[in-house]
Amino acid sequence: PPRSTLFPYTTLFRSTIAICDSTVGFVTFSPDGAWFAAGRDDNSAGIWDTFNGELIVTLAHLSVRAATFSRDGITCATAGGDGYARLWNTVTGDELARAEHGAPVNDVTFSPDGKLLGTAGADGRARIWATG
Repeated sequence: PPRSTLFPYTTLFRSTIAICDSTVGFVTFSPDGAWFAAGRDDNSAGIWDTFNGELIVTLAHLSVRAATFSRDGITCATAGGDGYARLWNTVTGDELARAEHGAPVNDVTFSPDGKLLGTAGADGRARIWATG
């Protein structure tokens, strides 16, 4: 098998997990690596078990462009083309909160302590939100 030039002694490929029929828009891991969130070709997102490939929960946010997990893995934030960033419970899929950026949101990230959420918008602005 081909070797990576970054990791010459490691074969990087582990498995293939079917996410959707067409394009996967993004993939991001939970801090412990047990789960990952991915964007599907229908512009929704879901959270999967990294090791067995099972879908844990679908996040009911359309036009999802990016996602990130909180440091404790309990919350997932999504960035949407609908102009909102949303916070989700990673186990139940319940929406916990939403922030209206005012333009499509291209990316989202938590601060290291999880108290802030940053959004990057198609309006040329970054916005910082308190999470609690």
